[in-house]
Amino acid sequence: MLQFLIIAADRLRCAAAMRGTVPAWRGSVLAKFNRLLASIRRVKSGAAVAGPGRISSLPATAGISIGEAGDRREGATGIHVGIPDDPSARRVRLLSYNIQTGIATCGYRHYLTDSWKHVLPHPERVRNLNAIGRMIRRYDIVGLQEVDGGSLRSGFINQTEYLADRAGFGCWHGQTNRDFGALAQHSIGLLSRMRPSEIVEHKLPGIIPGRGALGARFKYGGSDLIVIILHLSLGRRARLRQLGYVSELISGEPHVVLMGDLNCGSGSQEMHWLLHNTCLRDPVPDLCTFPSWRPLHNIDHILVSPSLKVNTVEALNYPFSDHLPVATEIELPEAMSFQSAPVQAGYVLTSPMVPVGT
Repeated sequence: MLQFLIIAADRLRCAAAMRGTVPAWRGSVLAKFNRLLASIRRVKSGAAVAGPGRISSLPATAGISIGEAGDRREGATGIHVGIPDDPSARRVRLLSYNIQTGIATCGYRHYLTDSWKHVLPHPERVRNLNAIGRMIRRYDIVGLQEVDGGSLRSGFINQTEYLADRAGFGCWHGQTNRDFGALAQHSIGLLSRMRPSEIVEHKLPGIIPGRGALGARFKYGGSDLIVIILHLSLGRRARLRQLGYVSELISGEPHVVLMGDLNCGSGSQEMHWLLHNTCLRDPVPDLCTFPSWRPLHNIDHILVSPSLKVNTVEALNYPFSDHLPVATEIELPEAMSFQSAPVQAGYVLTSPMVPVGT
């Protein structure tokens, strides 16, 4: 496939040279092909599509920090560590973001004109990831949707790992839900400044496979905080089945955060079912996040248990994707205290994965 694209791009350049005068629109297409050709050749030679000062080669071992020496970000050693009755020691800042594999979209037309970026690499993707990395530094737990696990289109960069390194997160975990090998690895991801005591991958039910939920358990004194990251299907019937599965996962858990791209609004039948059949609540309904250039739909959510005090909830005006990120700060109950030891950047979660039905 790479060889075919290289030959096609070369032939386009030759044809343009033979014509002599190239119309403006063809010149624009030719320029894009030239940039694409350079990106493909860099990928074929084993180098990442990255600009000056960024990584230029890819590590073979997951869990090793991939940033350059001296490029550590502040805040990589844990959150708000203090005495248990100090409110600041119980505050946790969370963010959920569908990053569209690092593709910035500014209008519906870009779904057509930039559709090739969902298959092929482009240097703009890494620049966008760097901007996202700067934005998420101030958060403690980040849930990512539509990240690539390291394939051709991302320049063979595991985007969850890359963002963990850029933002100084000590813990990260990526769950690939649709694996198309070198072409694409559709994933969700977790970034955390606290080490979970347990992490479990779940395959969500649906006629079309490829949707998943990522669950993490954090120890706070004698209680646990459960964080679920998920990306639901486009069909309502499938979403109802998937939320039914998730409701069983969190049944009996007193402190739960569920966040992700649910593909349904606060007033939808699916959301009404979820809030009626679980202890979860929606702190700020109708917080619109999609599309990022003109938010009209609230399909990205952070839902919490009543035991968790919500200090702030907001949709951030960072159009690095076709979704806006959702951020919240919660305050844990007084009985919960942060006891886990801080971790160093580069730690990767290696807990065993539990398949559906176990």
